[in-house]
Amino acid sequence: IAIGAVVIRAPEDSSDEIGLYDDPLVMVEVAIPYIGGPLVLAGIFAATFSSGLASLVGAPRILMSVAQDDLIPALAPFGVYRQSDKSPVRGYFLTYFVSGCCILIGSLNAIAPLISMFFMITYGLINLSTFALEMSKSPSWRPKFTYFNKWVSFFGFLMCLVIMFLTSWYIALASIFLAGALYYYIHFRDPNVNWGSANQAREFYDVEKAMMRMRNHRTDNDKLYRPHYLIMTGEPKDRLHLCQFIASLRKGYGIT
Repeated sequence: IAIGAVVIRAPEDSSDEIGLYDDPLVMVEVAIPYIGGPLVLAGIFAATFSSGLASLVGAPRILMSVAQDDLIPALAPFGVYRQSDKSPVRGYFLTYFVSGCCILIGSLNAIAPLISMFFMITYGLINLSTFALEMSKSPSWRPKFTYFNKWVSFFGFLMCLVIMFLTSWYIALASIFLAGALYYYIHFRDPNVNWGSANQAREFYDVEKAMMRMRNHRTDNDKLYRPHYLIMTGEPKDRLHLCQFIASLRKGYGIT
């Protein structure tokens, strides 16, 4: 905000690459003469190197975890690792290949909005996850930050959405569609993993509250009658015919 308040704004019909929008090195222009410029450039190089190194190291391990959980079967070859230090070598090669292809485009600004969208989706979902965990009343969710507030997390999620659409609305829609498609694909496959998600905690909480509310409901009305069964089957597969018979009786969706 401070930089945007002091830099020059070029007219909309101007071809000059000046101002906060057109000049990516505008901070060098407004920095302290002879001292601020080199410091800004050094900071840019340091931030770029650290972010690139963190992504190069972190992305393969995330890919390996996704492959090991069998979320997307096509990624199964990337679930293996080197036995000596458990490094995801295949993930390193894939990350290097994708990074090299992006660099060979010759203009990082062409893909920068898309990369920014994925980062904003990540930050937004982290905020939404903390909000959902707080709403789910999960006993394992105990934030140590004294001033944590669930509504601040939700506001952060909304701000990420706003920034995405202000950056590029059509790329934002494409990114949200891609993220949503991945979510529903994994939800549809229903992999056999035990994450202890906020959705599961919320479902348990809702069921508990509903059962407590039922104490005040009268169930002696004929229209509300539902038969409940207690079956002494032992191992169900040994008396499968009895289970099938009871299943035919519980069309009223009673409890068995």
